[in-house]
Amino acid sequence: MQKQPNPFSQLYERPHAKKKGGSFFGAISRFLLLGFLGAICGVTGMALQGYFYFTKSLPSIEKLNNYSPPTVTRFYADDGELLAEFAYQRRFVVPIEQIPKTLQDAFVAAEDKNFRRHSGVDKEAILRALKKNLVSGSLKEGASTITQQVAKTFLLTPERKFTRKIKEAILSTRIEDSLTKEQILYLYLNQIYLGSSAYGVQAASEVYFGKNVWDLTLAECAMLAGLAKAPSMNSPRRNLKKAVERRGYVLKRMLEDGYITQEQYEQANLEEPHIVTVSNPNATLASDFVEHVRRYVENKYGADYLYKEGLQVYTTADLHLTKAAKDAMGLGLRELDKRQGYRGPVKSLTASEIVEFLRQKSEDMERPIHFGDITEGVITQMDNENIYVRMGSYQRDGTKKDYVGFVKIDPNPKWWVRTPYLRPELRTRNFSPGDLPLQVGDVVLVRVLDPNIKRRELYLKKYGQSDPEMKNYKNYTEDMVSLFPLELEQEPLVQSALMLRENRTGYVRVVVGGYSSSDSKYNRATQARRQAGSSFKPLIYAAALNKGFTCSDIILDSPLAITVPGTGEVWRPKNYRGGYAGPVTFRDCLVKSRNIPTIKILQQIGIDYVKGYARKFGYVSPLVENLTLALGSTGVSLEEQTNAYSVFPNKGYFVPGVYVKKIVDRKGRVLEEYDPPVLLDDPVQGDQADVKQVSMDNRQQRKPGDNYPLTSLPARRAIDEGTAYIMTTLMQGVITEGTGTILKKIVGRPDIAGKTGTTNDYIDAWFVGFNPDYTCGVWVGYDTELSLGDGETGGKAAAPIWGYFMKEVLRNKPVRDFIPPSSVEFRRVDPKTGLVTASGNGVQEVFKVGRIPAESQPKFFKGARWDAAGSDLDQF
Repeated sequence: MQKQPNPFSQLYERPHAKKKGGSFFGAISRFLLLGFLGAICGVTGMALQGYFYFTKSLPSIEKLNNYSPPTVTRFYADDGELLAEFAYQRRFVVPIEQIPKTLQDAFVAAEDKNFRRHSGVDKEAILRALKKNLVSGSLKEGASTITQQVAKTFLLTPERKFTRKIKEAILSTRIEDSLTKEQILYLYLNQIYLGSSAYGVQAASEVYFGKNVWDLTLAECAMLAGLAKAPSMNSPRRNLKKAVERRGYVLKRMLEDGYITQEQYEQANLEEPHIVTVSNPNATLASDFVEHVRRYVENKYGADYLYKEGLQVYTTADLHLTKAAKDAMGLGLRELDKRQGYRGPVKSLTASEIVEFLRQKSEDMERPIHFGDITEGVITQMDNENIYVRMGSYQRDGTKKDYVGFVKIDPNPKWWVRTPYLRPELRTRNFSPGDLPLQVGDVVLVRVLDPNIKRRELYLKKYGQSDPEMKNYKNYTEDMVSLFPLELEQEPLVQSALMLRENRTGYVRVVVGGYSSSDSKYNRATQARRQAGSSFKPLIYAAALNKGFTCSDIILDSPLAITVPGTGEVWRPKNYRGGYAGPVTFRDCLVKSRNIPTIKILQQIGIDYVKGYARKFGYVSPLVENLTLALGSTGVSLEEQTNAYSVFPNKGYFVPGVYVKKIVDRKGRVLEEYDPPVLLDDPVQGDQADVKQVSMDNRQQRKPGDNYPLTSLPARRAIDEGTAYIMTTLMQGVITEGTGTILKKIVGRPDIAGKTGTTNDYIDAWFVGFNPDYTCGVWVGYDTELSLGDGETGGKAAAPIWGYFMKEVLRNKPVRDFIPPSSVEFRRVDPKTGLVTASGNGVQEVFKVGRIPAESQPKFFKGARWDAAGSDLDQF
């Protein structure tokens, strides 16, 4: 068989010798080509492998479509004024439509020139940065786009690695494919940190300029954009010069990129920056109220909800009355502190230290000194009549005003400044009574008085007979005062607390938890439990009225000896001033705050009964289980006292104190809302009433697990209306003829009632009182059990503060009578016997219907009968 030729043999034939050289180079070429193709395939494969490696671990950009960053929770006062803010990050999210185009352009010009042209990664910027970095030999310039910054901030960790940059670039292209440029800017401008705890442009606008972002000028927009690179270093608060330089840089970039004209550029460069530095003063003014509400919100909704979810919390706080309360407290405590004597100067300075003191004080002076201000000054001269004090200088806008004043020396050896302070350990300078413990170089606290006071005195002395009404005083040019009249002051060491609430609504308007909130976060109005003293007595007397006592009942004020169960000791209680009044009326016992008759009343009605009765008034503190309860030995809070006393002007209804009207979340959903209660005629059974819920639609939108809004809670009747009215008349008597008569002079109106309270050794002083609309409680004392000073009773130490404050609360408000209900009636009685008088003599008294004593009936009084000789026939 003939051999067939192999069709592939040519492929394997050895080339002829003459073709040997060409064949070699061809092989090399083919080898290189195949190697190049292989390399390309390898690199491509590695690139694909790397791409898939990086992309499979990348987060989804879907997160950007549900942007819900941590925002600021804001508390508002009753009039809508901002009270305080709480946040982990101070941010206010604003729609891109509300962010001015000028501000958007400023950030684009400063941070990403080609933002509106690139697709997430700016290749031109990368090459430009690479060239500069190679030339300089260091990383002097970056090339991250705004989109890349969004990817890094929202989707990646802040680690500085090459792998992160790759992920950042991939995510940026995805973001550009999914979002518009406006959506990307919206995320960027709301998320970026711009220093001073400000996240986002709205927060920064408020922090630096005190305005909304849509009200910014071109220059202000440029300054904010200049903060993006290094917000702390370029902050206008820390380095205004650097901030202005950065502003100029941004403005130049905006000009070069065509965003602004040459004229706009020049005008903006010349604009004087106005940086706000004052924080919200309301947060300090109402700090105790704010902290109480903050704890409530955090306890109910959790810390994350408070600090991240941008809640709008509408409170019942009244800022005007809070300011009045602090002023009244300061005035009352200063009076109390001065009665204890003078501690001495704040400190003493040498001649060189005086110069430095005045220089520093002038530098720190942010406004001119006003009449009524209390400030420090240094004594620079003294003579037999005056102490001359320099208080520094106010220097602003090219003007300078030196503040120099004088204190008139009182020669009276009993002048409070000549009286050493009650406790020697608290004095700053030891001195003998009658001495003047001051010298040149002493730093003292002074109050600035009206400089026209002296001029008016001189005018009246010269022209008082011809012009007693001082009609021509405005034209009086003589005796111009060149020095400010001053009076010496000292910061009180004693503490106080005050609370004001509306009776019907329960709205708490004022909470002041201490004289100086900066000294302590301890809220003495809500957290402290102090012995109530005689301010607890109205609860015992109300219980007694409910048990059948009347205001004309005669109680024997006589020595009392009580054996203490279990110990065998004998307790012999005494009245405040000692002595015994003999037979006195039930009314007189409370009005004059007599201790022994109160103990006898408690013995008669029972301790357990009073404890249960007190719970109806909202007391939750443990109450002592012995007869010292009659003297207020139990510890209660000022909040409990104030809420309890509101039962009397509320005609017997207990309405709890309310601090929050409404809470709304960031989406506008109402989490809770409170409406004033309806005062029902019939008692509500039990301590809790049904809660009226909001609509089902709203309830379905609330956060899972929420207790939804409290609205329109029916009030709970604590006592009958007749008892409430009679008790009101008894406490009106406290002010007209009892232990609170100082209030007749201070407040000067009849529609107020209340009760004083003083504990052993004058450790605690109370006054709790009300009118038909408001109830206010005041406590005064030290945080430790120190005496306020001899004779510092509730009527002397606490009542004046109550009076100064309530005078402001009731200013320009008409007098409102306490209206007697139909369940009471009036008769004239003989105060010696407690019996109704046949003639028109005696005093008018109020009784519950059906409980009026007969005209000649022998009177038996709740465990004690009184005979003509005045002996105690039946002691109880």
